[in-house]
Amino acid sequence: MRARFVGATLLLALGAFGLAQGAEEGEGGAFLALPLDVGFAYPPDGSGFAGPNLTAVVDAEGDSVAFFSDDFRNGTLVNATLDASGVAPNASAGAGESSYASPIFLLPADDTGIEWSQSLEFLTSGSSANFTVLLKIDVRFGDRTDGRNWSAWVQATTAGEFGTPVGTANESLRQRPALQYRFTFLDPGNASNPHLSQMEVWFLVHIRLVEARLQTGNWTVLGAAEGRYNFSVVLPPGDSFLEARVTDALGATKQARANVTYDTVRPSIVSAPVSGASIPPDQSAAIVFSEGIDAASASVHVSVVAQFPVDLVWSADNTTLFVSAQESGRRGPVTLSFGPRLRDRVGNELGEALSYTYEMGKAPQAAADITPLIVALLALIGGVALVVLLLSSRAKARKEAYAKAVIDQLAGGGPPPPPE
Repeated sequence: MRARFVGATLLLALGAFGLAQGAEEGEGGAFLALPLDVGFAYPPDGSGFAGPNLTAVVDAEGDSVAFFSDDFRNGTLVNATLDASGVAPNASAGAGESSYASPIFLLPADDTGIEWSQSLEFLTSGSSANFTVLLKIDVRFGDRTDGRNWSAWVQATTAGEFGTPVGTANESLRQRPALQYRFTFLDPGNASNPHLSQMEVWFLVHIRLVEARLQTGNWTVLGAAEGRYNFSVVLPPGDSFLEARVTDALGATKQARANVTYDTVRPSIVSAPVSGASIPPDQSAAIVFSEGIDAASASVHVSVVAQFPVDLVWSADNTTLFVSAQESGRRGPVTLSFGPRLRDRVGNELGEALSYTYEMGKAPQAAADITPLIVALLALIGGVALVVLLLSSRAKARKEAYAKAVIDQLAGGGPPPPPE
């Protein structure tokens, strides 16, 4: 069974395994300068403004992260063995007598903006037991002298954590350039002892400089650490852009851009059916503006007068108003009015009152003329009555002839004729 202990630092760097600008290879592995995080909390990209004065908000946060990978080949094994599965204890060793000490790892520069992460990230295999009773993990820190002037060993948790929450006293130690870790097998003879199969020693590179500028002008320094900063500029008329940049302690940078517009032009209607036009019953009247109209302003400064329901629908970009009365059930005049205070999205007003009147709507269909049907029906009914009368007349004549024949036979003394 494989168990992985993952600290917060590793979560910052998942999927980012490649050398970045300014990175160097180191003995036993490599460290990576990964992209930093910077952006504009305000304004959103593509924003427009009716005035030139703008205060942007720059967010600079996060760290670059990097690691050294230890394959256990350059460390020191004491009553322990290294095989294809990693480091395993010597089952014949006494309690606490089987261990592995790593080689010495060095930060790439002496700078308080670079420090070791708060935990070791490692993989184990061959055990699902409680590591607390099987492993002891220690870390110590030193300087760049030959003897390193090592600190005392700092015990880590079995999750690999040796900074907070183990103790705030360890925070300053993490800025020392040298690090060495040690694993001790507390009970080497235990059949559940794990193999240490992979180790990564991570460090953080903090933001050292936060800057911003308008267009391609000079960079303005906003700060020297992560945080949220205001950046005030005077926009030129028309389209422009803002840029923000962060630089970490190793010189890696990341930039962000926000496109903005200082809009000084009033909105206008660029296309509409001429006032007085008759709009076909199955069509809408499209009023097209020169730019997007503020939805809240439109709800107040656009009105319609008609004797039947009229639908007003804006396009997705709020540049076109569709006027429809297709479901009105009537047809007649529709008057559409735009107030002078109707605004575009940045606040520029229309500046004049405009009105259009159209013949719109869809009258109900005329009832079908059923006179021919009624005439035909009456003719059919009359024909049936005539046939009935004719049949009745013929039956009466036959009955009268039969009665006369019967009387004649009886008067003559003969038998009556057979009935019909």
